[in-house]
Amino acid sequence: MKALLLDLDDTLVPDYAAFLEAVDDCAAALGGPAGLGAALHARARVRWGQAPDAAALEMRDMSSWEALWAPFPAGTETWADDFRLGAWHDALAEHGLDDRELAERLARSYREHRHARCRPYDEAVAVLESLRGRLRLAVVTNGTEEHQRTKLDASGITGLFDAIVTSGTVGASKPDPRIFRAALDAVGCEPAEAAMVGDNPLRDIAGAQRAGLRGIWIDRNGGDSRGVVPDARIRELGELAGLGWW
Repeated sequence: MKALLLDLDDTLVPDYAAFLEAVDDCAAALGGPAGLGAALHARARVRWGQAPDAAALEMRDMSSWEALWAPFPAGTETWADDFRLGAWHDALAEHGLDDRELAERLARSYREHRHARCRPYDEAVAVLESLRGRLRLAVVTNGTEEHQRTKLDASGITGLFDAIVTSGTVGASKPDPRIFRAALDAVGCEPAEAAMVGDNPLRDIAGAQRAGLRGIWIDRNGGDSRGVVPDARIRELGELAGLGWW
């Protein structure tokens, strides 16, 4: 094996858990109620389904909770502000607070708190440093180039990779084989010489296997493989060394 491709969200850095933590951080800092995360997600998901075409096309891989802090394309910023304000206001209302001013302050401040929660999993840096030099390393992630690089930079791990490949740049999203081929081209190796690590069986594992790579499912919580048979299954990144593939 010459290369290892890795998913970003919930593989190298926590995604949904970081969202919930950042919501609590933001609410605590501004005097809002605790435990807003679930309500905010639910309200954001409804409003995100109404996104204008320009945003939906460019941010097609963006979850509703990510859209609460991700940059929006030119021409949709006003809608983005209304989307975020509305989601926070609705979430507060579910907690018995009809406070538009507080919602505005939360919506404005959330990005700072979410940015601060961009931290890699505890073992991630040590594992990547141990592999660097022996393998070519690439991140393969669904999302816009700007937003995914923001998370990598904030997490302090950008410099550990030989390539960063996003669906926003490639124009194809996992599990489409084209994004895996773009990553292989970026690190200069053939499919049989590479493996893909990811937490999503369908997007990361089945997609990689269809492109001719081995798929390593990182299953931290005992999840459902949804019929996908990975080439290897691990619970944390530290188990990669035990595979004996490199």
